[in-house]
Amino acid sequence: GVAEMQDPPEDAQPRMTYRYGDVVAPYLVSNEPLVVEDRHFVDSILSSSAPITDGANGLAVVEILEAAKLSLDEGRPVEISEVQESVEHTEVASKSSASQSFVPMMDHS
Repeated sequence: GVAEMQDPPEDAQPRMTYRYGDVVAPYLVSNEPLVVEDRHFVDSILSSSAPITDGANGLAVVEILEAAKLSLDEGRPVEISEVQESVEHTEVASKSSASQSFVPMMDHS
C-alpha cells in the first residue's frame, strides 16, 4: 500500500512510503563499541592473554589514516612508508605496518 507521511514540510512535495505486506524488523543487539573494547582489554589483562589488537596494530591504523589524509589533501597516492619516514617508530611498530598506496576518492578538479 501507499501511506502519506504526517506533516510534510510546506516547501516539499508530499512524502510517500511504499510497502507490500507485513513489515518485520528483527531485534538487533546494539553494544557500545568502546564498552566492548574496554571489556576485551580488561579480560585480556585478567586472563594474561594477548588482546585482539595491540599497540602495533593501533599505530598501523594511525599510519593508514595519516596517509589517507595526506593523499586527500595533496590529491595524490601516498605510500605508507612516506608517513613512516616522517615519524620515528619503534622496532615493534615498524614490523606491523604494511606498505600500501592510497588514492584520493574525491575529485579535486
